[in-house]
Amino acid sequence: GPENIRLKLSPSEDHYMEGSTIRLSCSADSRPTAQFQWFLNGDLLSDTGPELTLMNIQMSQSGNYSCQAFNSKTLRYQTSQPSAITVL
Repeated sequence: GPENIRLKLSPSEDHYMEGSTIRLSCSADSRPTAQFQWFLNGDLLSDTGPELTLMNIQMSQSGNYSCQAFNSKTLRYQTSQPSAITVL
C-alpha cells in the first residue's frame, strides 16, 4: 500500500457559500495505516490526518484539494484525484 485512495467532500456541492464548513476525508488501503497530508493547488497545507475541516470558508480558499497517503513501511506515496472547491 497505499492503494485505492479516496477523497470525499461533505457536503458534496457544486459550489459553496462563504462562511460554509466543509469536511474532506481521505482514506486508503494500507498496512500499516497510511499517514495523510493535504494539498491546495499542489501546495502542501499544514493540516495532517485523514480529515480536513474547512470552517468559515472564504473565496480565497477556492481551488483543487487533494490528499496524499504515505505508508511508513513501504515508503510509498499515493495522491488522490483533486477535488475542486468553488466558493462564492
